[in-house]
Amino acid sequence: MYDSSRDSSSAHLKRTLYHFHFCCGLGGGARGFNRARPVVGNVEAQWECLGGVDVDPAGLRDFERLAGVPGTLLDLFTREQYTRFHGQQPPAGWTEATAEDIRRAAQNLRPDAVFISSPCKGASGLLSEATSKTPKYQALNERGIQPQAQPATGALDQGLGVPTSCRLAAGDHTSPARYREKGFGEQWNQKPT
Repeated sequence: MYDSSRDSSSAHLKRTLYHFHFCCGLGGGARGFNRARPVVGNVEAQWECLGGVDVDPAGLRDFERLAGVPGTLLDLFTREQYTRFHGQQPPAGWTEATAEDIRRAAQNLRPDAVFISSPCKGASGLLSEATSKTPKYQALNERGIQPQAQPATGALDQGLGVPTSCRLAAGDHTSPARYREKGFGEQWNQKPT
């Protein structure tokens, strides 16, 4: 009779996977990740949230309640996008997000997955086509679709080390070498100073 307790291949392994959220909102995506318990073969995983970033303080309060960790208040607009969206210059003290901001928001850890839930109002069909093409909504749409041109999304690449998801979300399927040529390095592999 076969005794599975003697077979090392039947040992049950556990692994923790980490996730991080851009435009995290109230945390529905984070809660879903936290509740998932994927099993592949003899490996069972659980997800742990490192945090998230969003521009909405009320959403971040809900995010902490649903995700179990605090989110970070951070505007992902470039200065030019902020001006187009809001119709005025940013307030005094406003700065564009940096790679270090993103690293801090992710507890200086590299996630296994990044969930990006960028606002899609301008591309959703909820607005008239004419309104969706205005500078305001084009600025909103750009936050999630042009990482090589945006400091904040480039900070995702440099800060968290997940350039592939960033490129694929943007429809940019260039090679990692080509992406590095655009100015994005592998700083995620180095400890922040």
